[in-house]
Amino acid sequence: MKNIHLICAVLFTLYIVIDRAYIRLFIEKKRREIFYKNVKYPMLLLSVCLIISGGVLFFNTAWSGLLFAKFISAVLLLLGFFFCPVYMKKNSSMVKQMMYRWGVVVLLISTLSLAAVL
Repeated sequence: MKNIHLICAVLFTLYIVIDRAYIRLFIEKKRREIFYKNVKYPMLLLSVCLIISGGVLFFNTAWSGLLFAKFISAVLLLLGFFFCPVYMKKNSSMVKQMMYRWGVVVLLISTLSLAAVL
């Protein structure tokens, strides 16, 4: 189960990094929307796989403060990942859009750094 979770986490990380560093900056809006439409269901499946494998690992690991911190960080990361487009469409402020967009990256880094410690 740990290997499945690790593979899913690597794929999720690659998607977020490529999306934030390349797709949102260099791909025009029309092509970007087509890409997002094509990748929506695979990312949903990947997220479900991450949640299930992460839940199994969470309950089969000795509990500690760092484990709870990682759990909270991972939950916030998934919520930020799924709700980021909704909030970005509602806000016209560039500052808030940057906060939503790069907040997911900050949560990703914190989740991965906590995973490295555990």
